[in-house]
Amino acid sequence: MKLKLGILNCVFVLMTGCATAKAIQGPDGTENQLIRCSYGIENCYNKAAEVCRGKYAIVNNSTNVQGSQGYISSTNEL
Repeated sequence: MKLKLGILNCVFVLMTGCATAKAIQGPDGTENQLIRCSYGIENCYNKAAEVCRGKYAIVNNSTNVQGSQGYISSTNEL
């Protein structure tokens, strides 16, 4: 039972922790953040709010969906 609980906790952490932020230079020279996430666009929004301390504007966004043999994954960028 403890093993199953541990595995479920790991899956939960992987699913909720799959958002990254990287500082990039915008076309006008200002610093922007590139937010990349998996498992739903909500993770991107949450990471953007965390990195930008609440308020942010989405400059551009994209979604990439891939699939193979019944498995589908998507990656979002803000």
